[in-house]
Amino acid sequence: MTLAVVKEVVESVRPPRVAFYEGALGSVAGKPNFAEHQRRILDESLRLIEPMDQPGIRKLVVELESQVELSRGER
Repeated sequence: MTLAVVKEVVESVRPPRVAFYEGALGSVAGKPNFAEHQRRILDESLRLIEPMDQPGIRKLVVELESQVELSRGER
C-alpha cells in the first residue's frame, strides 16, 4: 500500500495499490502538528488494505476538520 497526495505521480509510477488523498507534498501522512488528522489518514488507509485484493488507486475521503472541530473553531 502506497500513500500518495499527487495523483499524476502515482499514475506515472504505477505502484500496485495506492491510497490517495488531496494533501500536501512533504506531509503525506497528514498535516504537521495535527495528530488527529494524521490518525484519520492512517486509519482510513489501513482500512483499505483488506478489501484491496486487486491493484488500483483508491481515493480517501478524509476531511481535514470534523464538524465538531469546525464548530469549536479548532484548527
